[in-house]
Amino acid sequence: MPREQTLQQLADLVGGSVAGDPQLVVCGLNGIEQAGPGEITFLLDARHLPLPEGCRASACIVPTGCGPLPLSTIVTDQPAVAAARIHAFLLEQPFAARGVHPSAVVGSDCRIPEQVSVGPLVCLGDRVVLGERVTIHPGAVIGSDTTIGDDTVIHANVTVAERCTIGSRVILHHGAVIGSDGFGFATDNRGNHYRKPQVGTVRIDDDVEIGANACVDRAAFGTTWVQAGTKMDNLVMVGHNVVVGANSILVAQTGIAGSTTLGRNVVLGAKAGVAGH
Repeated sequence: MPREQTLQQLADLVGGSVAGDPQLVVCGLNGIEQAGPGEITFLLDARHLPLPEGCRASACIVPTGCGPLPLSTIVTDQPAVAAARIHAFLLEQPFAARGVHPSAVVGSDCRIPEQVSVGPLVCLGDRVVLGERVTIHPGAVIGSDTTIGDDTVIHANVTVAERCTIGSRVILHHGAVIGSDGFGFATDNRGNHYRKPQVGTVRIDDDVEIGANACVDRAAFGTTWVQAGTKMDNLVMVGHNVVVGANSILVAQTGIAGSTTLGRNVVLGAKAGVAGH
């Protein structure tokens, strides 16, 4: 069930101010056309005023300087951020520790705390270390000598190959592959290709989110590194030995060739390609 919070509590959460009834109880967030009684909606720009006729929301998140509205409001200079944070907060559920499902396969010498949820048909290799409140959904495969931090969520059919390090509060969406071999071949003068062993690893820092069917290849030597706060869309490809700077955004079908370094807060739009080295 969604949380119930007063408008003042939600304003305090996002550093906003209340215009109207601070004790109004809110139980959900929805779009302007979908919101009903008991829900809060949001307005990103004062140019979109007035609110649509027939809007049934009980409250609205509005930008600073928006002016009075016929319903209670949370006023903030970052309405999009406030809406995202409030929505996530209202939907947040306490962690449910379901333990390790009987059909899961667990290798030797794994360290698994009591407060975890490991779903059906999950496969954990040897010496896997799970943090507190980790959730691993059905069919995921975690390779040997991999470490996963606290509060991380790994969705169905994700593969994390051996010797990878996954931080805390990471989200890996369905079908993502972390630590597959980098694409490295040496070609002789007759056109024959010889595979270069990929013996490095992958490091995913805290608060990273990786979309469905995205791939982050292991390094040839050393580490492929996705730094804290980075968000990747579906079908993103990160090559071996790439460093993705903190808080970057990689949109769908972006491809980053091996040994590329991105700085902090880089944004790559859909289908962008970055040449290697």
